[in-house]
Amino acid sequence: MAHANLTSANLSSANLITVYLMYAKLKNANLADSVARSCQFGFADLEGADLSGSDIDGAVFNACQLQGSIMTCLNIERASFTGAIFDDKTIWPDGFDPAKAGCVAANQ
Repeated sequence: MAHANLTSANLSSANLITVYLMYAKLKNANLADSVARSCQFGFADLEGADLSGSDIDGAVFNACQLQGSIMTCLNIERASFTGAIFDDKTIWPDGFDPAKAGCVAANQ
């Protein structure tokens, strides 16, 4: 599913374990409560996506667009975010530090 256009797709509660979504367009997609363990999201556009309640253990979000996304995910501390771009509208779980995880603020 690399490069797939899933803009505004409803993938809530989907099983996305080990799915390759690199470079995919997931803008405004609903991935709430999905199981995305070890999913590869590298370079994907997740702007405005809802990943609330999703299990992202081992998932890779390197260089993703996360502006305005809801990232209140399970196992977020075990996901990779190197170079992922976020903004002040991105919602993170309490206590999660996106900069410490390798994310970059959009205004930098």
